[in-house]
Amino acid sequence: MPNAVFTFHNYRGSKIVSQGVNQNAETDILRDLRVVDPAVDMEKIEDKKDRLLADAYKWILDTDQYAGMLARERRIIREVENNHKSDSLAPSLSYFFCQGTDTTLNNATATLRSLVWMLLVRQRHLISHVREKYDVSGPTLFKDGNAFYALSKAFQRMLNDPNMSPVLFVVDALDECDRTKPGLDELIQLISDSISRSDKVKWLVSSRPEIDVLAKLKTLNADTRDISETLVELDAQRLADPVDAYIKHKLDTLRDRRGIENVEEVDPQDCKRVLVCAALAFRPLSLCELIALAGLPPKITVRAIELCGSFLAAREETVFLIHQSAKDYLDENFEDRLQQSGTAQGHADMGRRSIEAMSSVLKHNMYDLDYGFKREDMKAPEPDPLAPIGYSCVFWADHLFESGETSSCKRQLSDDGAVFRFLKEHLLYWLESLSLLGNVPEGVRSITKLLNMAQKHCTSPELVKFLEDAEKVVRSHISIIERAPLQTYGSALVFSPMASEIRKMLWVKRLSFIAMSADTRRHWDAHRQTLEGHGGWVRAVAFSPDGKTLAVASHERTVRLWDPATGAHRQTLEGHGDSVTAVAFSPDGKTLAVASHERTVRLWDPATGAHRQTLEGHGGSVRAVAFSPDGNTLASASSDRTVRLWDPATGAQRQTLEGHGDWGRRNRSVTAVAFSPDGKTLASASEDRTVRLWNPATGAHRQTLEGRHNSSVTAVAFSPDGKTLASASEDRTGRLWDPATGAQRQTLEGHDGSVTVVAFSPDGRYLTTNFGSLRLSFTSALSDQHRDKHPTVHSMSPEVAVHGNTIVLGRRSGGLTFLEAKVA
Repeated sequence: MPNAVFTFHNYRGSKIVSQGVNQNAETDILRDLRVVDPAVDMEKIEDKKDRLLADAYKWILDTDQYAGMLARERRIIREVENNHKSDSLAPSLSYFFCQGTDTTLNNATATLRSLVWMLLVRQRHLISHVREKYDVSGPTLFKDGNAFYALSKAFQRMLNDPNMSPVLFVVDALDECDRTKPGLDELIQLISDSISRSDKVKWLVSSRPEIDVLAKLKTLNADTRDISETLVELDAQRLADPVDAYIKHKLDTLRDRRGIENVEEVDPQDCKRVLVCAALAFRPLSLCELIALAGLPPKITVRAIELCGSFLAAREETVFLIHQSAKDYLDENFEDRLQQSGTAQGHADMGRRSIEAMSSVLKHNMYDLDYGFKREDMKAPEPDPLAPIGYSCVFWADHLFESGETSSCKRQLSDDGAVFRFLKEHLLYWLESLSLLGNVPEGVRSITKLLNMAQKHCTSPELVKFLEDAEKVVRSHISIIERAPLQTYGSALVFSPMASEIRKMLWVKRLSFIAMSADTRRHWDAHRQTLEGHGGWVRAVAFSPDGKTLAVASHERTVRLWDPATGAHRQTLEGHGDSVTAVAFSPDGKTLAVASHERTVRLWDPATGAHRQTLEGHGGSVRAVAFSPDGNTLASASSDRTVRLWDPATGAQRQTLEGHGDWGRRNRSVTAVAFSPDGKTLASASEDRTVRLWNPATGAHRQTLEGRHNSSVTAVAFSPDGKTLASASEDRTGRLWDPATGAQRQTLEGHDGSVTVVAFSPDGRYLTTNFGSLRLSFTSALSDQHRDKHPTVHSMSPEVAVHGNTIVLGRRSGGLTFLEAKVA
């Protein structure tokens, strides 16, 4: 469809002309922006809870104190109601209901997306303020970790648009908005900014008293125009009458309910059991899941839900707590009203019933798939045999973990307990089902939790041995199990070593056409896990300081964040204009620096995926980045032969370190940077064959380590005590230096290719280097003794990250290989 010209009339009657607006593009933007239609959501909430009572809201329209403040809002609402079918730009109403028990509707991003969506539906000419970014980013503009920030900027532009009609924004239950950034504080900041920015904007916000929205708004606006006179708070006394009206309504409903005399047909303990499951569940339960977890007949469960209508509601076969306050009440009164033995025993019971439910349902080939069938090609049968136990498959170990030191939990974790009996019979069936559910990483996490618990109790050596081996089996074969569920009975068994407890115990469950593999290794080696997912060459890998996040940069211009413990992919950071070359976490793990060939360094929040800022100034590709130990300085090395020092908090450049020179016929890049543990020395490596030491506080050059390497220096690293500096080179050597004097102490030779990796063990006793084919070598940093304890591990990419005894190798294929280092 060709571009069209649309003419709109605003509420004053003047014309607004929007040229070149493509109707299809508008539709795409609105479709991708939508989280939920709040109008439909309001109907759902009323169905789940109660219809709005006139006596609960009419009083506000008749109260003198609020009449003046709300007169314009009433006019806006009436205008919307009277003109909602008109094409004119009538004043708009945009609203959202935060719901703390629904993870898709309890965050700042969902709130802002919904408010803006309703605004754009009514005032389509404002779509132009998101159009440019949408044309570049597509749907990810509204869905990635930066969505709240990107949409906030677009929202500000809309408010500044002189053709925007007045709008009333309504947010219910603001206190139920998650506080994880971007969260409640950022949303309140946005409200504050909008009030200061435009007289056309009004907000009506409800919240429980613990969130003092009024005080926050007044504080945030202290340095801008005074808006205190425009802020009104409804006092608790004024709300007494509508609360009384609601109580009277509920009593009348209860009095008139038919069949009230049959309430006793359900044992009160059954109602309590249902409430315990709903209160302790880690997500809303489907009806069939709740039946399995409560261990009650379906009719009794359904009747119990009906009788617990003050706390529970069922819609589309899903059971919800009706409000965050209902969950809060159950949590606060759990022992007094639900279960005297406490939440720990409640979790233990749910864990036990989960095991019982899974044991009765799980079997080989749950969906009757053909061998080699991939999960992405799969369609669940009707009825889905996994539907009643989907929750149990994912969360059963979490409930046992939450049960803590209860005697019930200890019994279940004994060598003759329910956990070991279940795993010996159903481990492979469970893993297959997790693959069908798309949750294999949760299996790794569950096994690790169970192992930690069993080791702590010290009463189940056989279970511990089984779980240790199960963890290795699943991590080693997680990629193939995720892609092809039935490979749980194939590759996962065949390629586990002969001495594997899982292989020996469960070999009889292998695929029928598989015979004994004669050349399978006897014992587990260094390889622990392989992850796939990157579409191109892995260029850089880095662990967060706590080891709980792995950042992986690839040639496809993205950085992916992984959970190295489970292999779960958390999120993808996009937006780089060229290949990413290096990544580094700040010491507190709250900032991720990403360098790229586009001559920039981008700073990200790894928790949320939000892009914070871009550092610009280099005249060539940025090759390396490193944070100082205190996190207050970021160093970047570039092919422009400089090192630049930045303030990561503000993005300001502090200084430029120059001095690396030419070698050969072309300019030589600075390839690596590293801070000493005390932060007082910065080492930079270069293709000019030297290592330079600098004072990062002043930018002064201290000395140059040269004359030893006869080719490009590719990497540098300080020992944990700062008394040794290691360098790697394309001349096939690694060298150890005294950074205080510049004297060379030792040369590490014998590599069969370029050395691109140097990393000290945490205690400083050993140094990890790599061979040209990426064979890892462990050498004593205190002597010439070579400690290569592992078979050769081949890869075409030199990217390595080390955390504790875990080593991750990046590959050109886009895969990641995890190794466990064991050095004598």
